[in-house]
Amino acid sequence: MPSVERHSSLLALTRNPRIPLTIRKKIGKLARPPSGTAFRIDMFGLSYEGQTGNHMDNKIYLYGMHEAATVRLMRDILARQHTQGLSPVLMDIGTNAGQHLLATAALADRAFGFEPWSPVHARAERALSANGLKHAMVFPFGLSDENAQLRYAPPATDNFGAGSFADSGALALKVRRGDEVAREHNITPTLLKIDVEGFERRVLKGLESTLRNCRPVVIFEYSDMSRNDFDTPERRADIFGTGYSFYGIRRSREYPVLDSFNPQRRYENVLAWPETEKPCFQSGGSPIL
Repeated sequence: MPSVERHSSLLALTRNPRIPLTIRKKIGKLARPPSGTAFRIDMFGLSYEGQTGNHMDNKIYLYGMHEAATVRLMRDILARQHTQGLSPVLMDIGTNAGQHLLATAALADRAFGFEPWSPVHARAERALSANGLKHAMVFPFGLSDENAQLRYAPPATDNFGAGSFADSGALALKVRRGDEVAREHNITPTLLKIDVEGFERRVLKGLESTLRNCRPVVIFEYSDMSRNDFDTPERRADIFGTGYSFYGIRRSREYPVLDSFNPQRRYENVLAWPETEKPCFQSGGSPIL
């Protein structure tokens, strides 16, 4: 463990968004804090409170944000929707401890999280309450293509976002069909973020009518667990229907850079964009495409 002075100097580097994230990650190996270090960090004018010792909080402590490129892209999309005269509505499915929701909700007129695992659900609710985001809420259930109690395997490591629905799971957690929830609460999303550890296809199938009627922008995780659900045009069309284009969000970037989607590559996340227009956001002064 470096001295307090050296540790502070290292953090000033690892949290500096003007330094490429790939370099900051190398420096971050020298700045790891002891497990159980409580911290508070500013996130777009809001306060994120965490405690080191788990994957998400370790990332935020060291680099100021987790998945910074995705978070900034979400903020760009919501801000742009405002300028287009839309009423931005965010659905954050797989909210975890609430970092993405906290960092983006202020730019939405309404924001809804979905997190069925109670330890992280409670953290997400506290984050919204502590920051006075009264137009945002977190439902204590997940979304699926059915209403059910599904077996859930809590994370076996310090990555609190690695829990997944599996037949061997030790817990039974509630899920609801997304279209029914959207109708019940009058949710007309303009942006969906989905990170549910390989359950993305079932979430999207349950939102079939919402996708067709609202045509939201969708950002979803593309991992080894979900690769076979999205790796061909036919499989993507089975979920999204027609009229969406797909882009990969490059990994280890502070600001978002998009590539035309290549199913063989790994991405931080994937952007599904309604084909009414091409994404042309600017973030941090640099064009994405």
